[in-house]
Amino acid sequence: MTPYQTVVFIDLDATLIINPFDRAVWPVILGEIVAQSGQTPEHILDLIAAENAARQADDRVPPVQAMDWDDISRVVAGRLGVTLTASVEALVRQHAAQSSILDAGDAVLRELAAPHRALVVATKGLAKYQRPVLDALGLTPLFTSILTPDAHNGLKKHRAFFGEWPERARLAVMVGD
Repeated sequence: MTPYQTVVFIDLDATLIINPFDRAVWPVILGEIVAQSGQTPEHILDLIAAENAARQADDRVPPVQAMDWDDISRVVAGRLGVTLTASVEALVRQHAAQSSILDAGDAVLRELAAPHRALVVATKGLAKYQRPVLDALGLTPLFTSILTPDAHNGLKKHRAFFGEWPERARLAVMVGD
C-alpha cells in the first residue's frame, strides 16, 4: 500500500466535466418514451429523477442498481407502457467525445499531480458511464484511482465507497459534492 500525504477526492459531473447526458443521451431516451407514451419530456425526466432519488434513499437497493440509468429508464418507461430500446450506456459511449472539461481542469490536475498526492475520482456515476467520458477527454491517466458505486458496492454516502483510501493519507480533501 502506497502511503500518501494527501488524497484529493474529485467529483466529476459539473465539477470537473460536463458529460453528454443533457446534450445527447436524455434527448434520445426521453424522445423514445415521449413518442410511445404521449407524456412530456419534463414529466418523464421528473419520473426518472424521482426513481433515482428513491433508489438512493433506500438502503435495501444495491448501490449499482441505484445509479444504473439504463435500468432506471427501462423501469420508468415500463410504468408508462413503453418498451425502451435505446441504451444509455451505448449513447454515452457514442457521444463521450462531446463531453467537456470545466475550467481547464486537466491543467489543474497536472499541476496537482505529485508523488505524495493521490488524485482520486469519487463519482456517483457507474464506471460504464464515467470511464468512456474520462477516456475520451484524456483524463483517465491523470488519476491514481477511480471510485464509482460499482468499485466498492457503495454510494458516496457509504463508507465502503471510499475503500481504503481514507486511511492511506494524513489529509483527505473532497472537491465537489
